[in-house]
Amino acid sequence: MTELQINTLTKIVFGTIIFSSLISVSLLSGVSATTNPITANSKTNQVIVGDTENYREFEGLAPTMEPWEATMRTDPLSGAFEWWYWQGEFDDGSSTQMTWLAKPFFDNDGELQPYINFFITTPNGTNLFGQNKINSNDFQSAGGALNLTMGKNWARGDIDTVNMHIEPTSNGLGGDLTFTSAAPPTRFGGSGLWYFDTSLTKFSGLVDPMPFAKVNGTLTYEGQTHEVNGTGYFDKQWGTANINAEYDGWYWSTGHYGNYTIDSFFAPTSAKYNHTITTALYLAKGNGPSEVLVETMHGLNATTSGSIAGPDGNHTYPEVITLQYKNGSNSVTLNFTNPEIINTRAAPTNTNATTYGESQYFRLGGNGTLNVQWDGTNETASEPAVMEVFYTH
Repeated sequence: MTELQINTLTKIVFGTIIFSSLISVSLLSGVSATTNPITANSKTNQVIVGDTENYREFEGLAPTMEPWEATMRTDPLSGAFEWWYWQGEFDDGSSTQMTWLAKPFFDNDGELQPYINFFITTPNGTNLFGQNKINSNDFQSAGGALNLTMGKNWARGDIDTVNMHIEPTSNGLGGDLTFTSAAPPTRFGGSGLWYFDTSLTKFSGLVDPMPFAKVNGTLTYEGQTHEVNGTGYFDKQWGTANINAEYDGWYWSTGHYGNYTIDSFFAPTSAKYNHTITTALYLAKGNGPSEVLVETMHGLNATTSGSIAGPDGNHTYPEVITLQYKNGSNSVTLNFTNPEIINTRAAPTNTNATTYGESQYFRLGGNGTLNVQWDGTNETASEPAVMEVFYTH
């Protein structure tokens, strides 16, 4: 097992689609310069981690997450991106991942271009993919709580309960699901934001309204409607940073293992920011309600072994990915093995005018094993898992 080396990022994959969520510029308006937590001696090309109460207060955020934080946070026009992500694993052996996007996130200079990516893995292991593209005039997101409308698709709720309807795609994938929170939401111990300039206007971040949820409803695929019950997850990401320019890529994985919920994010920045690693980790204990053990934007490390050629011919993905956090005698270790491609593609763009390099995104299914050594306990559990691995260029 070899530790990821930042100086070889052109052939190392970094993954997680839990990507950073970001604060909109409009939320910064009216804040006086004297409240900016950045000192006058800060360097221009550095990543500023919003990991303290000062950054939370600077953003005008309450001590705990509020329902309005699940709704739209940016102006969806030029220079911003935003998406909502849900994941479910069900008792019948099926699973789903759904990403609702205001526009292709990779080329964020483009205009509003909403669409939904919808993945279903059937009980027999067949991977299905469908997409609903929405006219920009049929996109709405009201404030106050989650109230998202994309044509005939909608998601309504808050950080406790979300109901959603996904209109059948052209190949017949659809669904009606309810997500009910079973673990506290998180901003990862601070504001959940990463800033890429000292004015704090170019940013990226991550929040989890539902790190762990109970899920029930129906999925439609292969000409039939299936009742499903199980567990799930809900996060959102948004920002004004350019992912292609500011990041080299990421690893991301989440899941519920035995008595624990984990959300893990490991993302090196680009050469412009000296390949600084940005990370986030959430760990909670319990099957709902749950007790939060870790919320941090520091300290997660990644190691890999092996190399599997991707179908694009330019990128590989690891045979084994290990994400680990240590704090004294306490540790959290997630091992991802036996990867198989669920979906792989180049990053979607509006115009391709602002992108460079050769991007490649991998959604991998495999086996996850979580070991938690905490306050004298030592517990291990294994579950089917998803790992996102993404080269941004």
